[in-house]
Amino acid sequence: MTTSSDFAEDEWHRVVSAAIIAAAVISAADDTGEGDESERQELEAFRANIGKLGRKYKKSPLVQDVTAALESGGMDEFWTAHGAIGAAVSHENPLEDRLADVKLAVEAIDRIADKRDAKAYKNFVYDASRVVANASKESFFALSSSISKKEDFYLRQLRSMLGL
Repeated sequence: MTTSSDFAEDEWHRVVSAAIIAAAVISAADDTGEGDESERQELEAFRANIGKLGRKYKKSPLVQDVTAALESGGMDEFWTAHGAIGAAVSHENPLEDRLADVKLAVEAIDRIADKRDAKAYKNFVYDASRVVANASKESFFALSSSISKKEDFYLRQLRSMLGL
């Protein structure tokens, strides 16, 4: 069983931040609506579902530690990550660059965590990102998907990076 104490401080920060970064990438992938209303909906969905996702993966001490860290103040980092991603739009691949940060966390997980906790963590990060993708309707058509093509593209990239 893997817990936060198995990681160096910088590795642990990276592991916790990966869920935020992945969700922020999905949120930033498709800017819709006026102002930042869709981003607010996505942040609120992320915030509201962290506890639920923690319960889903309650057998993983690693995921329990991550959700506890997120619930005790990590939410502000979502806006910071989202803002940094938005500010980097002049760069050629800002979303891919941020997903590279997630990959570093996955490498730490694969190196340190036991297989069961590593799998639970990866599924947790992916599920948290899907919650964000589903949070705001990307089209006005009633039968359209809540996940845009851009969000779906980055979800597929994330899934591959996580090895799911």
